[in-house]
Amino acid sequence: MISMLAFEIKINDSAPMVVAADNHVIADFIYGVSAINPNSVLIAGFDDFNRYIWLDGEIHHNDEVHIRLVDVGKDKVSVPLKTTKESLERLKEKYDKLQQELKNKGLI
Repeated sequence: MISMLAFEIKINDSAPMVVAADNHVIADFIYGVSAINPNSVLIAGFDDFNRYIWLDGEIHHNDEVHIRLVDVGKDKVSVPLKTTKESLERLKEKYDKLQQELKNKGLI
């Protein structure tokens, strides 16, 4: 069995979720009135052709969040709530846009 590093995330009394992707995983917690999306939590991951979302919700004062780094088999990763496919055309658009932004800033 091939193993991978993953985050095991538990919020309050919810069942722990195990999140991992081939490229990277983010756990974005935003709390406060000055934030664009106050009290939000987004747990997502990316690989070359997919974007995964395990949680897109809210977090509140006194919530308990536990995050552990675990070594698991791919079969132990929690099923995402949402998976979005990235097409090669969309990736090319992102690349071209980033390239133009870097040219405009004189970085390339």
